[in-house]
Amino acid sequence: ARISGPWPGHTLLSSVGTGSGGDMVELHILCVDDDEAVLRATRRTLHGLPWRMTFVGDPLEALSILERGGVHILLTDQGMPHIDGISLCARARAIDPSTIRILLTGSFDRVSAREAVAAGQAECVGEKPWEAATLRRVIAEYAATLRAPAAERREPG
Repeated sequence: ARISGPWPGHTLLSSVGTGSGGDMVELHILCVDDDEAVLRATRRTLHGLPWRMTFVGDPLEALSILERGGVHILLTDQGMPHIDGISLCARARAIDPSTIRILLTGSFDRVSAREAVAAGQAECVGEKPWEAATLRRVIAEYAATLRAPAAERREPG
């Protein structure tokens, strides 16, 4: 299992900063895969992480959730009906450029993956099947970047 992309430091956090009233804002991870078995495996892999997680099998439903706001990390499959993962990442970026976009694919097309990262559509691309510990670490490390004050925030890598 491979996940490619730059990784920031590693600190598990249960929140991403403060809201307008100074209260901590809960990290929200949106997981999208049209394969129900993969979605269940993703849920098992991420079980126990201290963040709010939403799992959906329809990329159109995911788009609706993204449009409502409050999604900090998007973890999406590439090959789905209606909207592929790269397109969903591009739309997520247009809605909120601060949303971290992680693309997973079972049919690893290295050229498309590199192009998606180079074009800024996704921060990283991973290959299915993944190693549970690696996927958990990657999400935790990206979550850590969200916690940094704006002055310290940097693109991973």
